[in-house]
Amino acid sequence: MEYKGSDVTAPRFRAKSTSFHNQKTLNKFKEKYPKYKDLTIKEFKNIISEFNRTMRESVVDSRDGIKLPENLGYVLITKTIVEKGTRNIDYNLSSKYKKVVNHANWDSDNYLAKISYTNYRMKYVFRSRGIWGFTPSSTFKKSVSGTFAENYNRYIELGNKIKLSEIYK
Repeated sequence: MEYKGSDVTAPRFRAKSTSFHNQKTLNKFKEKYPKYKDLTIKEFKNIISEFNRTMRESVVDSRDGIKLPENLGYVLITKTIVEKGTRNIDYNLSSKYKKVVNHANWDSDNYLAKISYTNYRMKYVFRSRGIWGFTPSSTFKKSVSGTFAENYNRYIELGNKIKLSEIYK
């Protein structure tokens, strides 16, 4: 099958990124916790990025994932087998050889890593829990990708038709 590369001169759509670590959020934080009134925006951002780094490393190192603070849910890494008939295209090699080339996944015995989030079995049910989601950052995805090939047997296998909530029953 011939690979038709992407048009690099075509117009691009970029979703507007939303950042919650800004001065407005810091001011709300200071209102809620007045003892941190001397906290600067730089220190605030460093605290958030350190928390994110610690969370990311904990999820990668733990087989069962982690429980998020404030009972927001669980984040864990699962593995799944590539279904027959689905394409896992390697775009870099495909553009090089001008043919569709699939990822072989030789390092992980044809398993794929999935970063999964659920709030199914929380102790306290909170309002609108069905609309909560989790979108991992690019650094999170890279760290999972880097360690999954070495330690793929450590993670729980989740079938393509099985819901994540089934694990917690």
